[in-house]
Formats: sequence, C-alpha cells, structure tokens
Amino acid sequence: MRCPFLREAHVQSCQASPIRKQIVRSGSSAGERCGTAAWRDCPAARELTEEHPSAGSCPFHAESLV
Repeated sequence: MRCPFLREAHVQSCQASPIRKQIVRSGSSAGERCGTAAWRDCPAARELTEEHPSAGSCPFHAESLV
C-alpha cells in the first residue's frame, strides 16, 4: 500500500559542501550555477577545482530521485 503522505522528488546535493543537505529541485534552474561553467565561482568548490579543472558543469553536484 502506498503512503498518501510520501511523494517522489528529484533532489540535488553538493559533495564539496561541508554540510550535507538534499534540496528538492524546483522547475526552474535559472539561478543555479552548478550546471554551467559558473560553478567555478562557487566558494565550496573553489578549493577543490585543481582535481577537475576542465569540467563544464560542477563535478561535485549530485542529483537523485528519492
């Protein structure tokens, strides 16, 4: 039996951040920098960019369905 209070959602998280938190994705990704080359301006990922210097999107960005 399916619980009426639980729903599947797409979530995202940052592997570079010291705080692990899953954020539910909204329909709009206009303000996000994780999927573009602007991820290099992110202070959480800036310390680790030597490992992934040529990635077009943030290599520390994770998405999943929960």
